[in-house]
Amino acid sequence: MRAEKVVKALLEAEIGVTALTAARLYAITRPESDALPAVVWSIVSDRTYSTVNQTAGPELMEARIELACMAATAGELKSLMEQVRLAVHLKSGTINGVQVVALVQDFAGPEQYDTALAIYIQSIDFMIDYYR
Repeated sequence: MRAEKVVKALLEAEIGVTALTAARLYAITRPESDALPAVVWSIVSDRTYSTVNQTAGPELMEARIELACMAATAGELKSLMEQVRLAVHLKSGTINGVQVVALVQDFAGPEQYDTALAIYIQSIDFMIDYYR
């Protein structure tokens, strides 16, 4: 839950993202009737780092979050991917009440086109180290 709070706050604060998506930032799924472009995020994994003393202070966590960028054109998709990367990559500090140690891009997935929905889609994954 905390990784989602961090990413949502960063996306909402980045003018390049909001200029393209307005408020179309969703957890897990996007309503089909909503306009594009949009970003949908989902947690891929969220785990604790093993420590010698599990009772000493907050737990260090590592989460992988996938951000699926969706657009009506290939050009919009490229622009959205870049703005999402700028918003999230290499961030740290207290973000939306969560102490983030590091937030880095892991990889970008393949570019895809869904012919049934007429949507261009590409995902970008980030690794987030934070304290819980």
